[in-house]
Amino acid sequence: MFDTLAPLLQRFGEWYRAGEVLYREGEVRPALYFVVSGQVEISVYVPEISKRRVLRGIGIGGMFGETSCFTGTPHSATATATQDTAVVRLPRESAVQITAQHPDLAIRVIQTLGDRVRSTTESITRAMLDGHAQVPGPAASRNDRMRPSAAA
Repeated sequence: MFDTLAPLLQRFGEWYRAGEVLYREGEVRPALYFVVSGQVEISVYVPEISKRRVLRGIGIGGMFGETSCFTGTPHSATATATQDTAVVRLPRESAVQITAQHPDLAIRVIQTLGDRVRSTTESITRAMLDGHAQVPGPAASRNDRMRPSAAA
C-alpha cells in the first residue's frame, strides 16, 4: 500500500501537530485519509454525559474518513492528531479515481468498511443485551430509497 501512497504524499500530503483537528463531527469535508506517520484519534461528543468518547486510534498505514468520502455525508466523528502526524488526504474525486486505478486500494476500503460495520454491530448487540440500547427501527440505505416500489 505504501507503494501506492508514496507518490501521493507530495500532492496530497498534509501535516498536523499533536492536538490539531483534521476534521470535526458534523463537517462536510469528503476525503479519504491515510496515516503516513503519527497517530489520529477518532472521537464523538456524547451530549448525555457532556463528554467526548474515543472510538478508535488510527496508526501508520491506517485509513479513515471513508464513509463521508464515499457517501458525501457529514463526518460522524472528530479526527484529531494525537502526535505530530502526516496524512495523505484524498478529496472525494481523487479517491474515486485512485481506487478505480488501484483495485488493491479499493479492496482495502471495502475491507475496512466491513470491519467497522461488524464492530459497530457487535457493540450495538452488547449494549442491547446489557439493556443500554433499544432496537432501532428500519433504516433505508441510499440504494433502498432510490429503488422504485413494487406498487409503482
